[in-house]
Amino acid sequence: MLDQYFNQDQIDSYLSSFNARKLTSREVDVYKKENRISITCGWSIPTTIPYKDKILDFHLIFTEHSSIPNIYVQHEDFIPLNFPHVENFGKLCIWPENVVADLKDLDYLQELLRDGVELLSKVVNKQITKDFESEFESYWFFNANNFQNKDLANLDLRKTSSREVAFYPLSNNRYLFCENVDKMQHTLEHINQKTIIEKSKIASFKARKTCLINMPRAIHPDEYPKTIYELLELIKKDFPHNYTDIRQLIAKAISNPNISQPQLLLCFNTVNGQALVGLRLAHGILYRNRSNSYLDGYRFTLPIDVLFYRMGQIKLFGRLINRIDSSWMIGREKNKDLTHIRKHKVAVVGCGSVGSSVAKLLIKSGIKDLILIDGDILSTANLSRHELDQRYIGVNKAVAMKYYLESIFPFANIKSFSQNFNNQVEIVQSFQKVDLIISCTSDWYAEQQLLNLQTDFQCPIIFGSVEPHAMAGHAIVNLPETNAYNSLYNLSGSEIGTLKNTVCLWDNDTLEKIPACAGEFQPYGAIELGFITSMIAKKSLDIIRNSAELSTHSIWLGDTSQLNELNGSWNPNIGVDMDTMAQGSKILEFYYDYNNSIWNII
Repeated sequence: MLDQYFNQDQIDSYLSSFNARKLTSREVDVYKKENRISITCGWSIPTTIPYKDKILDFHLIFTEHSSIPNIYVQHEDFIPLNFPHVENFGKLCIWPENVVADLKDLDYLQELLRDGVELLSKVVNKQITKDFESEFESYWFFNANNFQNKDLANLDLRKTSSREVAFYPLSNNRYLFCENVDKMQHTLEHINQKTIIEKSKIASFKARKTCLINMPRAIHPDEYPKTIYELLELIKKDFPHNYTDIRQLIAKAISNPNISQPQLLLCFNTVNGQALVGLRLAHGILYRNRSNSYLDGYRFTLPIDVLFYRMGQIKLFGRLINRIDSSWMIGREKNKDLTHIRKHKVAVVGCGSVGSSVAKLLIKSGIKDLILIDGDILSTANLSRHELDQRYIGVNKAVAMKYYLESIFPFANIKSFSQNFNNQVEIVQSFQKVDLIISCTSDWYAEQQLLNLQTDFQCPIIFGSVEPHAMAGHAIVNLPETNAYNSLYNLSGSEIGTLKNTVCLWDNDTLEKIPACAGEFQPYGAIELGFITSMIAKKSLDIIRNSAELSTHSIWLGDTSQLNELNGSWNPNIGVDMDTMAQGSKILEFYYDYNNSIWNII
């Protein structure tokens, strides 16, 4: 069987109307050898497209690893970089990988062949050479020599100037590029750490300098520079007014005697975004070829004209770059809110199951500056619903979260305090520049202290909490001097610090005991918790984007059937009718009428 629907004879019969010829075993073996993949069978199909006095043929190749067959163009000229949308061995890139075809209907082959002919016609007639620019990185891939070990770059590509940048050699012949030495040190500390207990040291840190050239256009494959001389010719062509300045940057980058293989960076602004790539020299200025050296006749430096005369024929190798800057990692430069979001600083008080997830969601959403506060250490019992893993067992949660998040997002700037909030001077001072405080402690006394300080901070506070079994969760936004949060809680007596009206009612005590002094916990899982932490994080971003004008109360209602299985029920006294709450799995929104001290549903 060719696949679960048709065998080879059925495919052969269908393709006969296209004058198809089934490939011989020897012809199929060529693809097996060249592609190193399992080829099932294939057919040769003539097109009507002439090229160099010859009508081009397709080879329709079925593999074991692809539901939709691949199409190859049969001509020696059809190799990568000669034409757009042509990959190794003449493979045409016709349909995106996410296309789904109805494999039960062989007419999908007719559609594939039709689209292939249409694409090939445009390729041969040079109608889509602009795709070399809009899809630049796909073609540079074939010009690069580091497919497996890409270099890293934490650069601000919003800067449009050509400039000097810092780089540092990593393992596997990779380089890390940053805007300056300070940013390099910051990034290295993040990407090199293994655990908080054994933080990697950057021994004898010495960042080197190279240059980033912001090109005015994306170049075509026939312009990819293969030598220093070809690069200079490209620069002269594209920078007629500041060629001398760019030339000086290149000269400084390649003449450093402490760098065995200098590397330059090129940035291209395409219609689909910015493309950052590298050009690495085969060797540096101290390289000696037989009896000759580039520095012969000069002690330390070469005049710039002599430098390029002697080093002009050094080979350049294309390099692929993995970007680790916030613009790329948070939305691949398409996040329109990012510029606004990353200007804000947020404090998260409490880094347990709720706070750790909220903190990670905020970083993923673009918050760059974060303050984390927690006095507890991570235990094995926390792992099932905490963002941290077993590497951080026995480590303070706030400190561990700092290193965990910074290791994933090198652009993050996180400050941690390994103590519970209790009006400590250092922590209070750190709040002076925050735009939002998120309390996930469920510590009544800490929350009241935050409220007492809010008049000084004049920033919103979000209080996030979870009810038993995570069947309900809360995100309460308290604006300064509104008393919104406290209006929902008992403020005196034996019930002090508890909600006046919980969302869920329970037949039995929900706390579970453990064999320890005062040992008890609320049982809930990571899935149920995820809805609540997402609600808290979303409310945080809404405030950052739009500023809060009202104190609000967001309530997540879990699944009603699960609530009933746990012997719980919805509370009819929370301000909405039971029909609204019946099915659960929704968010209820309320706003606080400060003048009348009442909550109204939105």
